[in-house]
Amino acid sequence: MAWFALAPVFWLVAKAPTGWAAARVAAVFSLVWCGISFSFLWNLVAAGMIALTIYSSLFYVAALLCVRRVAKWGPVNAAVATSAIWVLTELLRSVVPVFGFPWLLLGHSLLYHDTLRQGADVFGVYGLSAIVACANATLAFASTDGLSATWRVSEQPSSKSAWKAVCLSGMLIFGAQMYGLTMVSRIAPRLVSGPPIGVVQGNVFQKMGRSNQEFTQILEDHIKLHESLLASAKEKPILVCWAETMVPGSINTEEEWAMRFKAYVKTTKLPALTGANFSLENPKNPGDAFSYNSAFILDGDGAVVFKYFKRRLVAFGEYVPFTETLPFMKWLRSVTRDQYLRGEEASPIYAIGPYRIATNICVEDIHPDLALEAANNGANLIVNVTNDGWFYKNFGPRAHLQAAAMRAIEVRRPMLRVTNTGYTVMIDPLGRMETLVPLETVGTAVTTPLLLPAKKESTTNGATTIYMKLGNIWVGAIALGVLVLAGFSRIRAALPAKTEIVALNAAETSS
Repeated sequence: MAWFALAPVFWLVAKAPTGWAAARVAAVFSLVWCGISFSFLWNLVAAGMIALTIYSSLFYVAALLCVRRVAKWGPVNAAVATSAIWVLTELLRSVVPVFGFPWLLLGHSLLYHDTLRQGADVFGVYGLSAIVACANATLAFASTDGLSATWRVSEQPSSKSAWKAVCLSGMLIFGAQMYGLTMVSRIAPRLVSGPPIGVVQGNVFQKMGRSNQEFTQILEDHIKLHESLLASAKEKPILVCWAETMVPGSINTEEEWAMRFKAYVKTTKLPALTGANFSLENPKNPGDAFSYNSAFILDGDGAVVFKYFKRRLVAFGEYVPFTETLPFMKWLRSVTRDQYLRGEEASPIYAIGPYRIATNICVEDIHPDLALEAANNGANLIVNVTNDGWFYKNFGPRAHLQAAAMRAIEVRRPMLRVTNTGYTVMIDPLGRMETLVPLETVGTAVTTPLLLPAKKESTTNGATTIYMKLGNIWVGAIALGVLVLAGFSRIRAALPAKTEIVALNAAETSS
């Protein structure tokens, strides 16, 4: 539906007789669209779901009103300008401080298209959004059905200009398709299988107020799964991964859970990666502890050799923002009742076998810049640990996966998602997904990530993509340039022809 679902909305907004009427259409659509998309949050935090829906809708209302303006530029200019507006809107919504959330992007709909998704290594997922938006705008504006009076243009759109818009959109899709076919044929033969990595999915339904006994049971259940994985694996994995916060408490304390986990890992003689908290005492207020949502790797001796603190915390989910500048905000509580601190440093790189591993935590995998940073720092495998147990029996985990999987294509590195309830998957550099443990299932699996060696090197540190080099600034600059060029083209088209100006000057001279 992504290829045509927005076309009626574009058409209705452009056709509306007044700006207020257009704004009403835009608001109704945006609220319904965002509301449905965030409805998986309803049972967890209804007020937060409503607030997020309204906040996200504002971006799309503004975008649609801008589309109404460019609809007057003629089918070709309107189509390309609309795609540029949509890209700029998605970029802004993704990177705005504190509340940046790259969710519900049009490009995510192309995840399951083997060839079209390959363009993400040039323009990121936003480039894919541009293709989809252009197709919808072409359907909306390549029409000659008496809309010119509403659009207040001087001439009816000609069938010739409509066909130009259709051909432009078709060429864009065809070009992306050919690029994708080329990249698949070039990359697939070069992929190299690495040594096995084990994963453990505990399928723990999240709830507040667990007892210490329940936390202990969660840890023991994961240890049993870990043991069964090692006992049944045909080839011994070089690393075993658990999901986010599956070790209760803080890993750097003398708590029973941390000590039990470290002691068990020591018996296996194999490194293990997991999520847990990391606590530090507040030097200004003894007894008050700081906490980080963290990912750790322990070596075969049970010692912490790698740690990463989550940097993209979920506002009002993991912490309450603005508490330092607005003291009254301290009276609010986050959904998880936590007040995590934000990490400040990029993920370290952990070398084991041919892998150079960087980690991210939970929804950090939907942020392209973190994957770009990790790849540019030398990582050739990205491991995400996630706990989507808050969203049981709904589409939240599936939507999360769809928003996250593009990272593997953007940086041409495999991405291992180790989750509590699913989807636990391995995504290769072409975006192909291998389901390791089914959704909402207790289980273990072993996977062998496919690495893409750099062309000029014998190592498997990974190739370099255009998007890795230039990032979102490149995408935003291209979108802004396209919008300016479309506007300039419209201005030129509105000017009198040169021959008409000469004839007018001659007539004035003779008179």
